[in-house]
Amino acid sequence: MAIPEKEQIKEELISVIKKADESTVSKLEDRDSFLIKCCAISEFLAGGPDKVAKSLKKLENALLVKVGSETKKNDAKSYFGNWKARQSNKSVKGEYSKLLTQVLTQTEKGAGFNVLADGSVKIYLGFLSNEVFAKQATIASHWKDLVATDHGEYTHRIQWYLVCEGDLKEFSNKTEFAESFIFINSIPNLWDYIFDRVRQGDPPRRHGELDFRGPEALNSYLCSVEAAKSYPLLSSFLSHRKDKRIFQFDDNKNVDAKKDYVAKKLYSKSYIELNEGSKGKQVVDDIMKDGLFETGPTNQGKLEK
Repeated sequence: MAIPEKEQIKEELISVIKKADESTVSKLEDRDSFLIKCCAISEFLAGGPDKVAKSLKKLENALLVKVGSETKKNDAKSYFGNWKARQSNKSVKGEYSKLLTQVLTQTEKGAGFNVLADGSVKIYLGFLSNEVFAKQATIASHWKDLVATDHGEYTHRIQWYLVCEGDLKEFSNKTEFAESFIFINSIPNLWDYIFDRVRQGDPPRRHGELDFRGPEALNSYLCSVEAAKSYPLLSSFLSHRKDKRIFQFDDNKNVDAKKDYVAKKLYSKSYIELNEGSKGKQVVDDIMKDGLFETGPTNQGKLEK
């Protein structure tokens, strides 16, 4: 499917905004200015690999700087692939832990996004209610997405990294990215049209397999052999992380797989190892009910009793 024309993108986004509750839209300042920015973001991501190549190369180079040198690149890739060994031995962290998180966080801070004190972001364990999602959006806060492995847990953050580092002329200063993030999430369905398009099913659908407004399309490309040639560190990390999540969640017959994930983050125990009726088990159950998990300072110290 062909890349959508600029006017087609604009017409779609105007249609979404017009469908929003008029009382909401009328309160939005600089609506026309934000519409221009939204169109620029949508056109940029819809352009696929060629359009975002400069931003992706910048991300790859930033990872290389964190790795330390070209000669250490293979060591880092081996580290990414050795996740099973680290899962059985949590003491093995290594010098290549959290490289992508560090790079993404640095750009997010510079673009005016809200980042937790320890540099982490909240984790979405499942589909959030509209109310909870909207609340996160109003504080310009990114997240790690564990809803589905094909979706990719870092994909929305990478989409925004590409945009923030894409030299889009419609943005005169970096803080306008976070402001646009808030605007997009103040209009029902606008986020879906720009950042969450699907391959099939209910609209909005993406325009082919290289329309990076669809997170599955971007994640699939970044995990591909083609991407590995140009962005070896990024592709290696994302490919192995996808394998890890498939092993943890998709292939795991344990229905409490995500409860285990939360319990181990908080208490270094599986969910079943927590005492029945304990505070720990209740904390995990409450987190699963909300679908929103913060690994940073807020949840530290919630010891089981």
